[in-house]
Amino acid sequence: MKKNMLMICLLLIVPVLNYGQIRHKPPHRLWKGWAKVEQLEKLKLLEILDLDEETSIRFFARKNKHHKQQKRFIEQKDSLINVLNEIVETGKGENKNRILQVVNEINNIDIKLAENKKKFINSLTGLLSAEQIAKLVIFDSKFRREIADFIIKKRRRKPD
Repeated sequence: MKKNMLMICLLLIVPVLNYGQIRHKPPHRLWKGWAKVEQLEKLKLLEILDLDEETSIRFFARKNKHHKQQKRFIEQKDSLINVLNEIVETGKGENKNRILQVVNEINNIDIKLAENKKKFINSLTGLLSAEQIAKLVIFDSKFRREIADFIIKKRRRKPD
C-alpha cells in the first residue's frame, strides 16, 4: 500500500518538476501541479483519519483557514528575506541595525508560524480523537518530508 501511494505521488509530481528549476521562489508558487499534490494530501488524510462527512467538512474548513494563515506568514517572511538579500547585495550591509531588525522580524514570523500550527492542532481536540490528531501530525511530517526528498533527488539528477 505504501509503495502504491508513493507511486501515485510520483506520478502526480513528475510532470510539474520542470517548474522547480527557478530557485529564488518557493515551489508552491511555481508549480501548476501543486494543486494536485494538495488534492493527494486531502485524499490521504481522508483515508488515514477515517472521517465521516460532517467531521471531514469541519476539519477541512479549519485546515484551509490554517493554511491561508500560514501562507500569509510565509509571504511576509519571503518579503523580508528579499529585503535582507537586497541589503546584503547592494552593499548596504554596513547598516548593522537594519540587518538585525529584519533578521529579528523574520525570527518573529517563524515563531508566529509555530504558534499558529500549535493553535490549529489544539483546535482539533473537540473535533478529532487524540489518535486521529496523532495520525495527522505523523502524516503531515512524513508527507512533507517525502515530497521534499523527492524534489531534492530529482534536482540532483538533472544537469544544470
